[in-house]
Amino acid sequence: MFDKSLYTKAFAVTLGLVVLGLFLSYIYFGSVTITDTIGSVICAAIVAFMAQLFITMRRNENS
Repeated sequence: MFDKSLYTKAFAVTLGLVVLGLFLSYIYFGSVTITDTIGSVICAAIVAFMAQLFITMRRNENS
């Protein structure tokens, strides 16, 4: 059930959103801690995996 290429694409999109969020947070609050950055990357990996599973399940459902 793990599709490496799909996970890589989902992770790239999720990391793009994380970078945008961290940038906006830096603009609004004036600083970003290392804890924010590490936590965001870990969460991005989890969200990308969940998105990859969801897309894979939807593909199998329609087949």
